[in-house]
Amino acid sequence: MTATIPAGTWVEVERVLLTPEQRAANLPAETREKPYVLRINGFLTADAAEGDEVTVTSLIGHEHTGRLVRTDPSYDHSFGTTVPELLRIGLPGTSFTQAASSSVDPDPDGGPVADRPDEQGGAR
Repeated sequence: MTATIPAGTWVEVERVLLTPEQRAANLPAETREKPYVLRINGFLTADAAEGDEVTVTSLIGHEHTGRLVRTDPSYDHSFGTTVPELLRIGLPGTSFTQAASSSVDPDPDGGPVADRPDEQGGAR
């Protein structure tokens, strides 16, 4: 028996928008073979159990229906590993082309950027 989840609980629901048969023919086979699924988080509008068809209200007040997948969903994605060349972009005195070069010292004057005076003599 599945536990009842009370109304007002933050949950994730999913709804199939396109079945594999409805997907575009020009998609790669491994993509075309899977359904196109919407996943959205919101607050349950009524008590329900996992797997039930439910309605949720999103943070901006829209109502969505779908199958209840989980309670208290969180994000576990990342943006991958650090790209060292991108770390220097935007640092004072560093152009995009300099930042892309691994020989550029992000702090040619030595010391932390915050400790150096700006062009008007004040602290950064």
